[in-house]
Amino acid sequence: MKKNDMNLLSVRKMLLSLAMATFVVSGYAQITLYPSADIQFRVGNTTQSGTGASFELHSATNGSPDFGFVAGMKFDLDGVLASDEVITKAELRLTSSQAQADIVIFPFTTDFGETGGTTDSYDAKQSYITDAVASTPVVDAFRPNWVGGKKIFEWTDFENTRIEGYQITVDVTDYFKSKMEASEYEIGLLLAPAGTSSSSYSIIFSKDASAATYGTSTTNGYNDDGTPTGGSNDVTRWSRIEQLLRISGDKAVSELYPLLTLTVEKQQTGVIDIPVNDVNKTVISKKYYDLFGRQIQKRAKGILVEKSVYDDGSVFVKKVYIME
Repeated sequence: MKKNDMNLLSVRKMLLSLAMATFVVSGYAQITLYPSADIQFRVGNTTQSGTGASFELHSATNGSPDFGFVAGMKFDLDGVLASDEVITKAELRLTSSQAQADIVIFPFTTDFGETGGTTDSYDAKQSYITDAVASTPVVDAFRPNWVGGKKIFEWTDFENTRIEGYQITVDVTDYFKSKMEASEYEIGLLLAPAGTSSSSYSIIFSKDASAATYGTSTTNGYNDDGTPTGGSNDVTRWSRIEQLLRISGDKAVSELYPLLTLTVEKQQTGVIDIPVNDVNKTVISKKYYDLFGRQIQKRAKGILVEKSVYDDGSVFVKKVYIME
């Protein structure tokens, strides 16, 4: 009998033994979401707008309550995950235009929208804000990125500057997993200053960042190579931001928005499972084969045969299907 025929026969025998073994389907995918709503809360404000290009995060002045400049955002995960999918990782990406102070992220109510007026003003939500900053943080104090200490519209070295230099990603996995396990699909976050100084603050872009919302303030213009275009205050700040997005690879404006990335796992286990008799046994080798009897790497896609050899000489075989 030829060697290839022997390999094929061996694999067929292993597959036959799988009639009583575990069948596992697993795979990973990523889902990205922008906030369904986000809003700035400013202490003492009773008529604030529901939209804005960015959020200032710093404490209030003149003896007013700390954390007087905060931002709420929420993500709607209803219907996002299939019944056989679970979150294995959740990361929040933020883009800063200015970063002078640390930020903390707290759990927050989802009882707000972007209607503006009194309904979603600081005064209307103050009790929620107070409760949030008194709770255990989702993310402890961190400093957003800020390339070379320059504001996003005020650098001079365009050749070596990219939008990624103003972005930071923070891990919110445990919080989002706990919410999903509690069947809570609308999830709120509060971005607040880590300290009590009113003179230092950080600014984070919102999902409403645009030429219409950013304002008409001006700054100095520079060519892509870092040379000035002319006199002072000769271009708008937003035009500089658009220039950075273009130089960074023609990025869309949505690159500025807060972005939640979920890594999800899809796994299903077959009806019958054969347990290993002695849980104290140790695997000394694990090999993978395709259906033609060829040994392959673990991360290959498709139907594989996994053969585990234990320290007592016993062997356990199962079939796995790797989606990606």
